[in-house]
Amino acid sequence: MWGLYHHIIQSYCNDEGVIDDLVSQASVPLINFMDKAGQVFRDSPIFNGQTPLQLMFAFVSKIFQDGSALNDEIHSMCAVTLIMALLEHIEGIDEHIHTINQLYLKEIGESQVQSYKNMLVQGIMMLFHYNLNATFTSFQTLGALGQSEG
Repeated sequence: MWGLYHHIIQSYCNDEGVIDDLVSQASVPLINFMDKAGQVFRDSPIFNGQTPLQLMFAFVSKIFQDGSALNDEIHSMCAVTLIMALLEHIEGIDEHIHTINQLYLKEIGESQVQSYKNMLVQGIMMLFHYNLNATFTSFQTLGALGQSEG
């Protein structure tokens, strides 16, 4: 099972060209891995000392990077879907909220398509639901909260 997971992630992250145009289709089994084996996904360093969660963040970052290079926000939507699935299926990833916020804020700043911006905002709202305090603290650290007047 984990061999397939690793193959999907590495094929894309190593630019092997195998799933470049099939990222959304490749995301489906990855989400199933999250759903079926959440604790293993989060905690088990089964890939040369890396957990499936760490590999997923590499995968998501590559999707965002490629979406930006291709000027294809539809491509980048797959990364948002994967992050939302992480928040839905994996407990105890609070320490990654700041990283996710950084990714989302960068994408919002560069996005041109309103539906993509809406999806990113939805992702941010899921972070608030997942852990309100950690998300708020992250936004404070990033200087992403507006100053109130008065």
